[in-house]
Amino acid sequence: MMPPHLNSSAPWEELKKDPYVFNEVFSRQKDLKVILVKEIPEHNILIFEKKFDNSAEMAFVIYIEKQMNEITLKELTHRYKNFVLSLPNRNFREVEPIIIAKSFSDKAIEIIEEYNSKYEKRKPFRLFTYK
Repeated sequence: MMPPHLNSSAPWEELKKDPYVFNEVFSRQKDLKVILVKEIPEHNILIFEKKFDNSAEMAFVIYIEKQMNEITLKELTHRYKNFVLSLPNRNFREVEPIIIAKSFSDKAIEIIEEYNSKYEKRKPFRLFTYK
């Protein structure tokens, strides 16, 4: 699995200013509204609310300024799980994990693919690379 590439050298800053800047991440749709609701700069995390008509879910965007390896992935997965468990419903179906990294190690890709196929009742991790 080769993650899609974002044509940017600063996707973190660009997403903060405009969540629709990368159509691959959040596409402009008539009934979809994406709003930045929280920033955790010490961990390079942006949390967006995605509203569709009368329903809403969240996107947990993790930005890595280097290659994502299995050690970094384990740390970030822990942060993601803690975030979901801190929500009132504690529902993994309501939070989409997105990782934007310079690159991904083969082992990290393997772990993410296994996670995505194993946990069918959770949102799959979406991956992106950048310049």
